Amino acid sequence: MADRLCMGCMEVYEDKYDICPYCGYKEGTPAKEAVHLAPGTVIENKYIVGQSIGNGGFGVTYIGWDAVLNQKIAIKEYLPSEFSTRAMGVPDVTIFTGQKEEQFLSFIMILIQIRSSHPSICFCRIWMK
Repeated sequence: MADRLCMGCMEVYEDKYDICPYCGYKEGTPAKEAVHLAPGTVIENKYIVGQSIGNGGFGVTYIGWDAVLNQKIAIKEYLPSEFSTRAMGVPDVTIFTGQKEEQFLSFIMILIQIRSSHPSICFCRIWMK
């Protein structure tokens, strides 16, 4: 019998169950919102995205799994609704053009500066494609 990683709580359980015995998450449940990444999305062949656990004007927070360190993590996605969107089931983000694009990229630069200069901010990694 093989094991399954729950996309709701990131606990491992026997794959004979369709529902996680730890949190009740049903395997195959779609993303909570159309703009959220689908549970099971893999980033950089290392991070497994689970269900979203929070969202707001600046982005989405997901429960996740670091497949290299074999541990639960939080994944914060910068996805400000004022500057960007995503089509359902598509991992790529669409950044609005013109002034909105400039504001989006400007804020990314601010995040990079804050991350490198403030000791209270936890480790994070930024991907840009």
